[in-house]
Amino acid sequence: MASAAAPVFAAEHVSKTYHMRHGQTHLAVDDVSFEVRAGETVALVGESGSGKTSLAKITLALVRPDAGDVRLLDRSLVHATPAELRRLRTSMQPVFQDSSTAFNPRRTVEQLLVQATPKASSYGSAALRARVIGLLEQVRLSPAAGMLGRFPHELSGGQRQRLAIARAIAMDPVFIVADEPLSGADVSIRGKILNLLLDIQEQRNVAYLFITHDISIARAFAHRILVMYRGRIVEQGTAEEVIDNPQDPYTQRLVAAALAGRKAINEIVDIDRS
Repeated sequence: MASAAAPVFAAEHVSKTYHMRHGQTHLAVDDVSFEVRAGETVALVGESGSGKTSLAKITLALVRPDAGDVRLLDRSLVHATPAELRRLRTSMQPVFQDSSTAFNPRRTVEQLLVQATPKASSYGSAALRARVIGLLEQVRLSPAAGMLGRFPHELSGGQRQRLAIARAIAMDPVFIVADEPLSGADVSIRGKILNLLLDIQEQRNVAYLFITHDISIARAFAHRILVMYRGRIVEQGTAEEVIDNPQDPYTQRLVAAALAGRKAINEIVDIDRS
């Protein structure tokens, strides 16, 4: 359940325009504001081209907005010094869409997770290996000890996505941005990944910004939904409010498309919210 405390992350009137060839411009993000609290999942929903990726990059401080501010733990990411930004980024981690390109292919699973461990040099070798094994066990990659020497290309797509989650939580973040983490996964894998994310949230009280084009997934997984269209948030509310009583015509089209398959989300993926 979401905390009533101050937000972990907040975007405040964020806008971003890209300048194209021949003097053309593209307004990718238009005056967007939202917040995410500890233990809460906010789903950002929209079709390709809606501005989700641009907003995700701004959220992760990979792209600077033209206007507005983004704040992590009530500290500005826009106005932070490079040293401050490096420190803040340890509290905010991404899980990217394409796990096949998310890792250095020359590093083993153990090396990747050691690299992501804060102050790894302060651990003894046995303690560091035990920590890495613990991370692998937490994301249900087993047998964990047998995974240590493997390379990313030797893992299945589902295993690589679990490794991406393990690398994210290795930093002990308070906020995770998951950008289409189920893309390309089959039905059985989707439910397992979502349940894994739910378990991690319960154990660590981490906040999620969950980016997806599939509003039915958001209905099952998120506490709140933001619907993005042409760079703007056109509708937001609890998952139940947005899905059961959509107000904006674009949201209505997304919901209708999700229902067209005539399968409830619990028939598509097995998510345990109990």
